[in-house]
Amino acid sequence: MQPNTIIIKFEQVAEQSQGPVTRLIGFVRAKHMLGLFDAADLDANPRSAKSGPVTEDIMESIEDSPSIFPFKTKGVLIGASEFDRLERNRYLLRFVEPNVEGILDGGHNMLAIGTQNLSLVLNNKRDLNKIKVWNDLKETWKLSREEIAAIKDKLDFLVPLEILVPSNLSDEEVVDQFRTSLLAICAARNNNVELTLETKANKRGYYEELRSALPARTAQKIEWKTNDGGIIKVRDVIALAWIPLSVINLPEEAPFGATKV
Repeated sequence: MQPNTIIIKFEQVAEQSQGPVTRLIGFVRAKHMLGLFDAADLDANPRSAKSGPVTEDIMESIEDSPSIFPFKTKGVLIGASEFDRLERNRYLLRFVEPNVEGILDGGHNMLAIGTQNLSLVLNNKRDLNKIKVWNDLKETWKLSREEIAAIKDKLDFLVPLEILVPSNLSDEEVVDQFRTSLLAICAARNNNVELTLETKANKRGYYEELRSALPARTAQKIEWKTNDGGIIKVRDVIALAWIPLSVINLPEEAPFGATKV
């Protein structure tokens, strides 16, 4: 699978580097973020976004005070392990590992901005009200993409955007350190609301074997991380998985110091 590639155009941008990380920070017009909705996802974010009072307040700010909106929100944080500097404050980003790269923080901002954009093209408000989580937005976004492109010039408000990229692309060790750093940075940026144990375990990849062992239709119904939209809690699946383990006859001398159940 080819990496998702987008171009981001800043109105104003500054670059800061420290260790393996370079930060690109500035303001981006909403119309120049359409590609981000197309390519990036919230897989890298520990928790998914869900509509509610927070997203409603963000949308209200966009409608009532677009000129000061970029000062009322912390914006969106993105990570990409490959990038190119282009002319006119433009950057080409490649999301090579979607589980680590993409939208690291600001999922509620993305959900609110995307819903606000869709409100300009959806004639049926019931369709708009059906957008409750990020996956709902993505489905509606794909169906309405041509209409969004036709009115993009109306999306003129600014959004604070921060992009993290490797400080030295030619040094593989630096790039590896950068990818490792993204996990710690993402966790730290999301500590304003404590992450559940299930969300942390999902972020660390502990559920991948279980996810791959389940039928696809069943796996899609499980809420692997907070606000992911599944109807089955992953903690319940883990609890059920312990039932067969409790009757397995493990060897007396189990490897790696494990004890018999």
